[in-house]
Amino acid sequence: MLKKLRQIRTIIRDHRANKYISYKEALLNWYGTRNNNYKMYNLEGVKKFKNSDTIFILGNGPSLNLLKGDHIQAINSQDSFGISYSFVKNEIVPNFFLVSMENDTRTLQFFKDTFSNYRQSYRDVIVFYHSTSLFRMAHPRLTPYFYPEKAKCCFFWKPKSIQIKNKRHFVDSDFEKTLAYRGTLSVVLDLILKLEYKNIVLLGVDLDKSGYFYEKIKSFEEYVRITHEGVYGPDHATTKNKKYPSMHPKPGNEQPFDEYLYALKGYLKRKKDINLFIGFKDSILYPGIPAYFD
Repeated sequence: MLKKLRQIRTIIRDHRANKYISYKEALLNWYGTRNNNYKMYNLEGVKKFKNSDTIFILGNGPSLNLLKGDHIQAINSQDSFGISYSFVKNEIVPNFFLVSMENDTRTLQFFKDTFSNYRQSYRDVIVFYHSTSLFRMAHPRLTPYFYPEKAKCCFFWKPKSIQIKNKRHFVDSDFEKTLAYRGTLSVVLDLILKLEYKNIVLLGVDLDKSGYFYEKIKSFEEYVRITHEGVYGPDHATTKNKKYPSMHPKPGNEQPFDEYLYALKGYLKRKKDINLFIGFKDSILYPGIPAYFD
């Protein structure tokens, strides 16, 4: 009982501190979207939208720009799962999409403005959103601009993350309840496991880099600056070659993300007969994880 009360208190505190819109705007939007024809699916329902046993995860790292015509054709002929700003990669409209909502009003407004150009083209994409986002008032009727037109959605409870203390190594039992460890990618991997894919390909996952595939797009300049400062501090502009944030240990997550992926690859193959790939050999994860395209 006490544990439940603490969880509720944590949710209320997070809601008050990080809600995406005011209560007034929420009420106005709820009324204004009363004819919103969005649809909700559970995970079993989402499985009906699968077209393949292979799925590509579209991360936001700079290597996403390595994709050429034949790669894009291969991706579009199978299934894909977009993360955050991967929608800017116009050549690929994924089957599934999860945006990692931020609680900075500036970056939220930027996402709203940027995604407005894609709401039509993403009408047939299943958009996942989790409990933390919902408690911050992300919902097709409360914040319709965060979703495609006539959105197709799947709500899920954000899983508790794997805890690694004292720098111990991952073991198979860590992955039995959840694949969530650090960041949006691990949450997406957990969803994909539940969707029962047999081959998973990581694209735009560059753990030795702090950059993004969209950094050279002029409209993203201010967003990139704000993001980098939020993660690394204001000195980031003069500090080069920083690693991806999840490569740095923190309490409860004391193994870097590459070790997580290596351990996950072994677990998926041994226990689930699922293959994990990266896109290209030009990755610090190769050869520990095989390359799909090379």
